Amino acid sequence: QRSARACSSAYLGWCEQRLGPRGALPILRIERVAGSPLLAWLRKHRPDVLVYAHVSPTLEDLRAVLKAHRIKVPGDLGVAAVTQVIALTPFSGMQQNHPIMGARMVELLASLVMALDVGFPAHPRIEMVESDWIEGGSLRRRGASDRVNLRAARKASSR
Repeated sequence: QRSARACSSAYLGWCEQRLGPRGALPILRIERVAGSPLLAWLRKHRPDVLVYAHVSPTLEDLRAVLKAHRIKVPGDLGVAAVTQVIALTPFSGMQQNHPIMGARMVELLASLVMALDVGFPAHPRIEMVESDWIEGGSLRRRGASDRVNLRAARKASSR
């Protein structure tokens, strides 16, 4: 909600472009990690990788559910997280770049104070800061056979 569903929109748009309108796995939308809905979704769809876009404190809940149900990461399931903080977890994924975000915020605030620009802006703007990739241990390394399969999938999707 906080990001206006940017992650799910990007995923669905990519799937439609690459795989066609019916090529996407459905998105599991959950407020908190609980075993039953997650496990049912995993059993039904059997993904190779789970892209987990949620707030960072729930990463421990995800890890606990997977461990409790003996799902080996990355052996049985790869996990890529998209969240605020990943660096102190065992997961791989995209982490927000807080130092740069803070510096940009201070620069923006200083410029507004110097320009005596107060109140709600007539034309709001959005400052974008790219996230950092954190290499954890939750994704398998891609081997030669995976590259061959990826080429075949790309060729099939372009037909």
